[in-house]
Amino acid sequence: MISNNWIFSFFINQLPLIALLAVYPAIIVVSVVYKVVKWLRPKTPSVSLSNEVAVITGSARGLGREIAIDLAKRGCRIAIVDIQQTLAEETAEHIAETYNVKTKAYKVDVSDHKQIAELKDKVTSDLGDTTILVNNAAILFFSTAYQPPLEEVKRMINVNLASVCYTTEIFLPKMKELNRGHVVNIASASALLAFPNMSVYAATKAGVRHLTWMLRSELALLGHNITATTVMPTFLNTNKCVEELIKMNGIQGAPGSNVARRIVEGMLAGEDELVIPGSVKYMYKLLEVLPTYIKERFLMLIIGNNFQRYIKSSQVSKLLQEGTIKCDSNNNDKS
Repeated sequence: MISNNWIFSFFINQLPLIALLAVYPAIIVVSVVYKVVKWLRPKTPSVSLSNEVAVITGSARGLGREIAIDLAKRGCRIAIVDIQQTLAEETAEHIAETYNVKTKAYKVDVSDHKQIAELKDKVTSDLGDTTILVNNAAILFFSTAYQPPLEEVKRMINVNLASVCYTTEIFLPKMKELNRGHVVNIASASALLAFPNMSVYAATKAGVRHLTWMLRSELALLGHNITATTVMPTFLNTNKCVEELIKMNGIQGAPGSNVARRIVEGMLAGEDELVIPGSVKYMYKLLEVLPTYIKERFLMLIIGNNFQRYIKSSQVSKLLQEGTIKCDSNNNDKS
């Protein structure tokens, strides 16, 4: 027989869930009204970023470069951070000449804590205090979930995830002191939805999403005037290797310049999570309320035919037999 104490204990433990279910309809209504009001509200003038200092990792080319250009158009001083020194210097020179803002290139391996600490000192000396940090650097290796190359697993974790911890630790204290700033962490739509052959990469990007969530919560609780935005785009046209592979799946990559502009606008608006395109966000939210068994099989149904065609293509089959497809953005491109 179930005791009264057990029933009482069960009820107390489930109280938060019961309370959430009770107020959930009201939360939905408020959320919809908020979205409508926000959509109808007149656009506010662009925030001036004149002479603000932005550090963008992985910005020699690809999405990072596009973000650097968009920020430069708004008057930011730009630190181009990348492991590819020649490309970084070319990008810095182009931005400085085209947009007349102070720009400097820095060769940095973002997986090295010491190099990031040294970067902070150099940027402060050369450009000023950093108030915008964009963690864009990433490495993508396509591989099966059951046969990932171990060295590349370590490398993806270090570059894609650990580096975000390092840069936040090193650059955030000054923002707290100034009580202003923006942190933008570029994750991926693969942090929300399962894409075949991207298991380890997706895991690192899910980690980036949760790190940013926790950072945002801590900043809010401590009352700091600093935003933390997670960006989760689908495939872009900024990486030739990725673009070639996704074309086999009948997918077109989004233009990098358009995505970069949306990211900067979202940052300035203080958006918490930015999913590009927005339809992916709503698909994710709808699927999350389903049982795992149904959710996973629904996704398999959607991607099944395209994935089979993709995996059976001669180029992909050969590369996967070798263990991995390497689209090494090595501190620059993103998918």
